[in-house]
Amino acid sequence: MSHDAPAIAPGLRDTIPGTHRRALEKVFQHPLTHNLTLREVTHLFETIGSAEHQHNGDVLLRVGGEHLSLKPTRGKDLDATEVMDLRHLLVRGGWSDNKPAQAIHAEPEPIPES
Repeated sequence: MSHDAPAIAPGLRDTIPGTHRRALEKVFQHPLTHNLTLREVTHLFETIGSAEHQHNGDVLLRVGGEHLSLKPTRGKDLDATEVMDLRHLLVRGGWSDNKPAQAIHAEPEPIPES
């Protein structure tokens, strides 16, 4: 199994402006980037989906029928977990040429009675 990051879907890469394209590329960068700000992400999602500031300070990101709520970061940049959450959101939302992973929360198969 490859540990490479998913790639941005080729047809979608060209549909967004350069600044937002660079933010999108940072999300899919391997190894993980450590210089992606919530501001960059918010502007990206305002272009490809929506970014809504909640009353509690969180930012609700939506794309392709999927959503993610991010808390404001203490530092300037998002941490590795937040970048991975964004990557998964974008994969589920159709912004990657990789297929989304199977649902982790699938119901267990019944145990046959002997």
